[in-house]
Amino acid sequence: MTEWPPPPPADNARIQAALLDPERLAAVQDTGLLDSIAEESFDRLTRLAAKITGAPVAFVSLLDAHRDFYKSTFGMDAPLSTLRQLTGRTFCHYSLVSDGPLVLEDATQLPVFRDVPTVASLGVRAYAGIPLKTEAGQVLGSFCAVDFKAKQWTEQDIDILQELAHSAMREIRLRRALHDAEALNQQLVQQLRKVDELNQALHELARTDPLTGLRNRRAFDDSLGLEIAAVERTRSPLSLLVLDLDHFKQINDSFGHDAGDKVLRSIAQVLSGCVRIIDIVARVGGEEFAVILPHTDAQGAHEVAQRMRAAVAQASWLSQPTTISIGAASLRTAETACSLYARADAALYAAKRSGRNRVVAG
Repeated sequence: MTEWPPPPPADNARIQAALLDPERLAAVQDTGLLDSIAEESFDRLTRLAAKITGAPVAFVSLLDAHRDFYKSTFGMDAPLSTLRQLTGRTFCHYSLVSDGPLVLEDATQLPVFRDVPTVASLGVRAYAGIPLKTEAGQVLGSFCAVDFKAKQWTEQDIDILQELAHSAMREIRLRRALHDAEALNQQLVQQLRKVDELNQALHELARTDPLTGLRNRRAFDDSLGLEIAAVERTRSPLSLLVLDLDHFKQINDSFGHDAGDKVLRSIAQVLSGCVRIIDIVARVGGEEFAVILPHTDAQGAHEVAQRMRAAVAQASWLSQPTTISIGAASLRTAETACSLYARADAALYAAKRSGRNRVVAG
């Protein structure tokens, strides 16, 4: 039977300095285990410690600045089994500053140790504690076994407790690794979300006319194709307007290109204000616009076109009137997007040839 000489107890100043050491406290906090729920992976270790050593109580403690938090407890009655913490001086504080295992066969017979509060409050007599030490040398707490009667701890008991303490530290490192991995995963998710948002923004920019904010020719072509495909399923009417500013070159020549750009932006706003949310307004050329009108027949398209023409003619952006000419066409059975656009475009030029500032159906 191995005899364990009584260790010299550390003084209160040394223990207090160790408890309040900022680097050690940061290491304890870094485990993420303070105030965490009980876990089977730790409870399995304390059950095994009690079974092998014959001690009625085993626990894993983490030492915060002013309390012992028990990550796992075996054999402890309420309130310790429910509160899972103690305040005041404990044997784990002496284990904190010990050079190795702290082994006490009968604390009641040892100066200083007999005055530890749990000797009187819980009846603790025998204690064996293994410091839980990080690779950096910071002591997080202890892996301990306790008996309520004097006990001669065997060398095998201490070896087993040390092995189980190593296992507890592996669990702690695993929890930290999982936490770090989760944090990294969250960062990756956020980065991917940002990349997705950036890609979406770039996609929108690639489909948006930078001057007017309307859809550009590429977006218009895609949208017209989709709307025609929808018509094939729903058999609903579809109409298209193609319009052009009258005498736009004169505006640029007389007032400058900045004024011309302002007119284009203003007309884009007027056109957008004349349509429904399901309609699609696009700038498809220099001063040329197109409007897709889903669920709209020829009569409805003519009404929208006249409303647009009148709204533009009544606006006053410059010292001279600004007007538009509009060609309208409604989709025919089995007609392609190219054919529909060509008919609306031909109607637009017919409107220009016949005097401008008018709507012509194609």
